[in-house]
Amino acid sequence: MVSDIFKEIKKVSVFQGCDDAFISEVVENTRVSQVPSGQMIVSRGEETKDVYINFDGLLDITYILEDGKKVTFDLITPYRLFGEISSVDGKNRSASISCVTKVNLGTINHKFFVNRMLENKEFLLGLLSRFSLTIRKNNQQIVHLASADSRKKVIIQLLRLSRSTDDEWHPQVVEGISHDALASFVGLSRETVTRMITLLKRDGLILQARKGIISLDIDKISSEMSLSGEELIAWS
Repeated sequence: MVSDIFKEIKKVSVFQGCDDAFISEVVENTRVSQVPSGQMIVSRGEETKDVYINFDGLLDITYILEDGKKVTFDLITPYRLFGEISSVDGKNRSASISCVTKVNLGTINHKFFVNRMLENKEFLLGLLSRFSLTIRKNNQQIVHLASADSRKKVIIQLLRLSRSTDDEWHPQVVEGISHDALASFVGLSRETVTRMITLLKRDGLILQARKGIISLDIDKISSEMSLSGEELIAWS
């Protein structure tokens, strides 16, 4: 079992520059559990500081507005470290994170994360690199979202939720994302999202490869968004 966790942790991007001795130490301090769909991992405002690794499954990062409307910021896909911001800055959780599907979750104690992991140069560089990439992506997306109509908002969110496949020009949206979830991401009604997806299929910007999976035609999206294919792929 320890060997399996070791291999799984090595797949997480922030650990890919770390040596085996350090990863073995992380394995010894990671508690793995199966978490059912719908369970909350952290709630906005909590004082908890532990850090997590998603080994399998999907989680969403959400914020509830004063009017009760749920806004979804992002999806946490497999092999991603999360929850580290509160552990780094010591502040309360800024958003809620819950399981969209059953999740194989690794939990790392706050003290070990701060006292040992943040002292490891290779891990810290990996973490900073991921922070930098996230900021660059978000800045670019914010600029385009600021003036986007409903159609472009849906396109941008589909790009954010996509993952590259063997054919780099047809990245696929993570399976299991409902129109309700997309509406929560972009602040539109479900009906508007459904209408936009229908139009995008008609115009060939998105392709239904199989049930539950949407492939994106980057060439056509590139033309509509006035961005290069490489820039768009970098969002996924």
